[in-house]
Amino acid sequence: MSRSAPATSKLEKILGVKFKNTALLEEALTHKSFAMEQGGHIPFNERLEFLGDSVLSSAVAHYLFNKFPDVDEGRLSQLKSMLVSRPSLTVWGREIGVGQYLRLSVGEIATGGRERDSIVGNAMEALLGAMYLEAGFERTQKFIDKILAKRKRMVLADHKSRLQEWAQKKYK
Repeated sequence: MSRSAPATSKLEKILGVKFKNTALLEEALTHKSFAMEQGGHIPFNERLEFLGDSVLSSAVAHYLFNKFPDVDEGRLSQLKSMLVSRPSLTVWGREIGVGQYLRLSVGEIATGGRERDSIVGNAMEALLGAMYLEAGFERTQKFIDKILAKRKRMVLADHKSRLQEWAQKKYK
């Protein structure tokens, strides 16, 4: 596989957003290592990652608030934390194959960067930031809602948290 990303039309179809500003999508898929290898003069995804983190947090809070009207604030916060975590973002990024689209340095490619949890999860956040800038919050929310709807059982069955809460109540 080449160091630069393959054509992104399939990724755009998965995201449900056709980027008019293709530079925005390219930036979301550009790792800092690639930018530095190219002389450091091209934008990379860390700023979009920052934005995507906030968009994701708001979208997940909105989803949980609407889908679980009888759940208290503490439980909603726990669920949100789980859903916006690095492991969740990594799973989502892998499901859509984000690794294959990333622009990485030779060194990152050689050491398995396309599959590295931190790189895939960060790229997923950057993509959400890029989607937000390109298509707005509502479109990004719809994409995130679709991902969360697939995980509704997981959200409802957060057994570890429930076990910890039960043990804490019972045994102080």
